[in-house]
Amino acid sequence: MTREPVPPTPRKAMTPARRFAVWDRYQGRCAEPTCAVAVPLKGTTIDHIIALELGGADDFDNLQPLCPACDRIKTAQDAGLIAKLRRLLRRQDGTRRERREINSAPFPTHITRGVDGRVRPRIAKESAR
Repeated sequence: MTREPVPPTPRKAMTPARRFAVWDRYQGRCAEPTCAVAVPLKGTTIDHIIALELGGADDFDNLQPLCPACDRIKTAQDAGLIAKLRRLLRRQDGTRRERREINSAPFPTHITRGVDGRVRPRIAKESAR
């Protein structure tokens, strides 16, 4: 069974009235059940329960207030899911990412590592080999 990709939902403006309505719906608390700490209106982040990039709607029912700590955790989880979605869509399309050449610094020729693991200056006799 193949699933059709859902395009990202366009984002609406977060007006002060909309922010207050979401904050008030949760009685000024973080929406994460394990946290539920009281957050001030200015200190809260309004987050989409299902990220827009993952097909979530930008309506009132898909918004929740989060404290800064919970927002960092959820944003990291969403970023991982979005990256996975993009990888799956690329695999489905058959497209590959462009490979870049690895630019590394040249190895230093004036030092060497001994058998004991210590770094020491290279002596002239070794550099002739």
